[in-house]
Amino acid sequence: MSLTKTHTTPITSSKNWRAKGFTLITSLLALALMAAAGAEFFHAWILRDAADGPHLWHISELVGLAILLAGTLLALLRRPEKKPLLAQFLVLSMVILAVGVMFFEIKAAALFIVMGLFVATYPATR
Repeated sequence: MSLTKTHTTPITSSKNWRAKGFTLITSLLALALMAAAGAEFFHAWILRDAADGPHLWHISELVGLAILLAGTLLALLRRPEKKPLLAQFLVLSMVILAVGVMFFEIKAAALFIVMGLFVATYPATR
């Protein structure tokens, strides 16, 4: 009778820093999106300015998009390696958002850096 020896491999340090970095980046990005959405909503709908009347629709679209992307980030906080399609949706959405907004505000190019950090720290690489 032979005994088989099973080897358990501990989580390597690279996966450990990736998981912690991903959690940190995802949490901060979700908080930033929710804060931006809340500030825009409060400014546009509560402190209503008469000049903002035609722009309320655009502001509400951007607030809805920020809430959708923040919810996606919150869903990725728990077991992100099991949800690669959700991560791909988020990256594609943020890239499209950055390209669309960059024509009006060049600071939106910073979203490419944020998405690069998101992809670099995603725990389930192939």
